Amino acid sequence: QGGVTNELLAGEPINFKAYLRNSGDADLTNMQYQVTLYDDDGGERGDVAEDLNGNELTWNNDKAVCSNSCQNSVLTPGEFIDGGETTLLTTAGNVIEWIPLAGQYFVEVKVTSNVLGDPGNDEISFRVSVKDYYDVQVGITWLDADGNDVSGAIEGTNPTDFKVSLSLEGSIQSYGV
Repeated sequence: QGGVTNELLAGEPINFKAYLRNSGDADLTNMQYQVTLYDDDGGERGDVAEDLNGNELTWNNDKAVCSNSCQNSVLTPGEFIDGGETTLLTTAGNVIEWIPLAGQYFVEVKVTSNVLGDPGNDEISFRVSVKDYYDVQVGITWLDADGNDVSGAIEGTNPTDFKVSLSLEGSIQSYGV
C-alpha cells in the first residue's frame, strides 16, 4: 500500500507548518493558501475528510500576502513568509489545528495568486496515517505515617511506605478494561 510520511496519534492536536517562498523574479503582492485533508481511498486521494460533526477539513488563508491587513504585504524574490518556516493560519489569523481520528489521509497545501506564475510548484500533497493509541501513566508518591501523600523527597534509612498509581489513557474513550 505504500509508505506514509508520518504516523500521527489520534486525538493529539496537529498544526501545519510550511516554507512558502516567492520563487519568482518579481515582488509578490498577492498570495493565498489552502490546507485540505482528504480520505485515503485505497492509496488514492478520496473525498474531503470530515470531522465528527460532519464539517469538511479544509482551511483557507486569503490574506497571506496582500496590501490590506494581511500577514505580509509583499514577498520579494527569494523571500519566505515569516522569514522561513511558518505555522499556517486561517484568514482570521488563527492557527490551523486538526484533531485527527484514526485512519489514512492525504494532506494538501495549495498556494494560489492572481499573479501568474509556475503552476507546477503551487501544491504539495502527502499521505499521513493516524493511529489509535494507549498510554500507561505510572505515578509513585511517598506516604507519611498516617498514609497521606508527601510531596518532595524523603531522606533517611527507615522503611517508608509509598503508593503506586496507574492509569490508562489514549485516543479511545472506552477501553473495556
